[in-house]
Amino acid sequence: MGWLEIFQNDSELLTTGDIGEQALKSVLVVDDEIHITDTLGRFLQESGYQVYMAANALEALEIFRIRQPKIIVTDLMMPGMSGLEFIKAIREIDWDTQIIVLTGHGDMETAITALRHQVAEFLLKPVDLLVLRHAVEKAIIHIKLKEEIREYTVELERLYSEIRENKEHVEAIFKHAPVAVITYDAAGRILSWNDKAGLITGYGREKALDKTLNDLFVLNGPLFSADELRGQEVSQRTQVSQILTHSHEMRYVERAGKVLRNGQGGVVSIIETFMDVTERMQDERLLEKRYLQVQIINEIGKRIAASTAIKTLLDFVANRLVKTFFESATVAIFLLEENDSLRLGTAAGISKSDFVKQLSGKSLAGEEQNPIRRALTAKRRIMKGDDPGFKALTPDRESFFAFPIATQSKIYGVLYIENSELMILDDGDIFLLEAIAEYIAISMDRLALIEKITTQNALLEEQAADLKNALGQVEQQKSIIEEKNKQLEQDLKKAGDLQKSLLPVTLPDSGDIHFAASFTPSHQLGGDFYDAFPVNDHMTGFLIADATGHGVSSAMLSAMFKMTLGKYAKTETDPGRVFEFLNRDFCNVLQTGDFFTAFYGIVDHKKRELIYSNAAHPMPLLYDYKDKSIAALDSEGFLLGVMDEGITYETRKQSIDGAFRLFVYTDGLQEAINKKGEQFGDERIEKAMRKYAGHKRQDFLERIVSDLKRYTGEKSGTFDDDLTLMVVDIGL
Repeated sequence: MGWLEIFQNDSELLTTGDIGEQALKSVLVVDDEIHITDTLGRFLQESGYQVYMAANALEALEIFRIRQPKIIVTDLMMPGMSGLEFIKAIREIDWDTQIIVLTGHGDMETAITALRHQVAEFLLKPVDLLVLRHAVEKAIIHIKLKEEIREYTVELERLYSEIRENKEHVEAIFKHAPVAVITYDAAGRILSWNDKAGLITGYGREKALDKTLNDLFVLNGPLFSADELRGQEVSQRTQVSQILTHSHEMRYVERAGKVLRNGQGGVVSIIETFMDVTERMQDERLLEKRYLQVQIINEIGKRIAASTAIKTLLDFVANRLVKTFFESATVAIFLLEENDSLRLGTAAGISKSDFVKQLSGKSLAGEEQNPIRRALTAKRRIMKGDDPGFKALTPDRESFFAFPIATQSKIYGVLYIENSELMILDDGDIFLLEAIAEYIAISMDRLALIEKITTQNALLEEQAADLKNALGQVEQQKSIIEEKNKQLEQDLKKAGDLQKSLLPVTLPDSGDIHFAASFTPSHQLGGDFYDAFPVNDHMTGFLIADATGHGVSSAMLSAMFKMTLGKYAKTETDPGRVFEFLNRDFCNVLQTGDFFTAFYGIVDHKKRELIYSNAAHPMPLLYDYKDKSIAALDSEGFLLGVMDEGITYETRKQSIDGAFRLFVYTDGLQEAINKKGEQFGDERIEKAMRKYAGHKRQDFLERIVSDLKRYTGEKSGTFDDDLTLMVVDIGL
């Protein structure tokens, strides 16, 4: 619904007399997703609010200029003018409007930037309607409070400029004002002090009059400098400061001050009001902390997916935790040996050397009051205070925490943190540490599985060699072996034919979007797969995937991928959601060690957008013909089919309004090696993309394959791994 449609019903519009409570309950809802705008708008209307709705920021800005709603509920990620740009435009017009931001996990960095523009609240998508209503009610309270502050400030200014005939009345208003009100001279000496100021600071009027602003506002002091007071250009200001209360507690206050001058321009006094905003500032800092926690979990998750050495992984986790969250603490990871003894896997922190020295020669076995041993036996976190008998590994430590590193079937060790100072973990900290401990256990499970598979493969190779020798000695078995070999070749050919049958015969060609693809099978049967198809009348989807391993099983995995993709691709237009559905299904059927990497993109012809998600696949490259730049398309996503719980896949959008070439490929390109064992690599891929940018798409693919053959020295036309390439030309 556009903003012009909203104004068609004249009975719903505010008239000149519609002020007060009705004007206060006016809300503007802005989101480019129409179903969200309609849902939130209808809910707020049913809750008694005057609601205006807009599908984009430009419409919303026009509505705001005409109707001036008191509250705005806006998304951050919108086409055209972004949510952040919209907020900046509103603040250029008015600073009193309360703004509530709708944000997703991927918008956290932008949300933090929005804090600088006095955003009242952040709500995570999907929005809980009751939480939304509570946020709007809080915004109204804040508007009323600011209006009261403004009214009291105006009233006090008027009364201070009048003759002192109404002194008792002025003093009563001043004393009982609902906000803190103080006055002071040009030197910062406090002249007057009301009850609310005493309630916030803990200083009574008598004690406050002996102090200066620098005694209270420890980091900022007066609102106006001496030069500003001597001049007359600056007469009022607002800012957030810190105060030191009488009980030596630091609090945040939002201050508003005005300079009162006599007829000659000299300073009579400064009148200032302030209100306690400590809770709001703490919420903003908590938001930043949660963003860092999400970042470190994602970073460690990526390391786990790529890790081949447990010691390197443990060192990274310990040092990252110390650097990001626990600067004054010692972080250690203990590993459980097969004989039930504990071994220090790694340690980090400023007291690392003392910690290691303390453990030297000390046995941790069999001590039930040892928090590490107790965490292992109880399979739960142990903290100081759980039991008076628990003691930190290092004497005189005020805090310690032990988190078991375990899966449902096996215990691997303990993540241990101790600090000489009192340290309190909130729910977010505990979630972070438990998630990291679980990630480490999953990684150790994975590495143990890889080692087991490697050992089994070596054993199978040894058995195959023995079998070959035995068959050489038994000539009468020759015919049987030849028959089996023939059958195996037939099976491989059938599997190869199956794999090729999965690939599309033709690719979509919609006028402004053109596809080309190249598939070069390896010496062994692989698991590469690609497809392109219409999603609806204005969207075209394309996907490239790579199944783990080689052989008949890989071809069967590709077939399963194609069938499973067909269940969701025609009904779901969010690539990240499609990957979540695929991952859930694959986790239920894939054997341990089987998984996929994949990249799924959707071209929106109407919006000229590329919507995509990446499940641990090599990052595609987007070439912009306008400025000849190359961008790597990445998003947060894990392997498909490894684990289901807690795994999500990020969807991102990329404007494609212009001429672009998107190059998507499997790891058979970048990981191909020459005779020196050197990989073809990302740098050569980007160089080739620039070199052949002027060639037609099919010629572009053929030239890259030719470059790869020259680099690897392959003359047979095949490589060690499947090579699948896809080009999407947009606007060419």
